[in-house]
Amino acid sequence: MIKNCVSCGSPFTADKSFKTRCYECWKRFARGAGRSEYAGRHVRNDGDLAMARLSTLEIEYANLKETLRNRDLLLNDIFAHVPALIQLVHPDKHGGKEAAKRETQYLLYLRKLKKYCDGM
Repeated sequence: MIKNCVSCGSPFTADKSFKTRCYECWKRFARGAGRSEYAGRHVRNDGDLAMARLSTLEIEYANLKETLRNRDLLLNDIFAHVPALIQLVHPDKHGGKEAAKRETQYLLYLRKLKKYCDGM
């Protein structure tokens, strides 16, 4: 997972979700250095900081793009199963039970929503 260091702003690969600092900043922080002492030390100047921030934004954009692509794939997969699910839970197959009616209505709503979204 690519994250931005909270100290210097540079992108780094975090193997755990709780990690918030790059390795260099974490070493300084772990040794008890104050924020002002270690913040951005391995960034040489404002130009480097701007480039690090741009790189970070590019990484965030790529991550968001991948997330949206995965979401679209998942939604398409779900919508592909709606017709079969409608047949499986149809009230005629379950003695007209109220739960079957509710679930069928919901699946019909999803099918209608899919047709509407495809038309956009």
